[in-house]
Amino acid sequence: MKITLTNAGEKNFITEHSATFISVNKVQYFNSLILTPEKVIDTWNYSDYLSLDSLGQLLEHQPEILLLGVGPVSYTHLTLP
Repeated sequence: MKITLTNAGEKNFITEHSATFISVNKVQYFNSLILTPEKVIDTWNYSDYLSLDSLGQLLEHQPEILLLGVGPVSYTHLTLP
């Protein structure tokens, strides 16, 4: 799905996504990443199972909204300790 935005200014924005990638500012990423309005952190490496430890790097940014994309696999629930 392509997404159109008239003016994002200096902020990052998602320009396209599919089941296998996400485009931020027209740059495609095929790996896990953390996206903030100011940064794209494409070195986020977590195990196959999310835990509080693996979410620690996310929570450092004190997000107002946390959106997790799981790719083509759907999970029925996410359990955190």
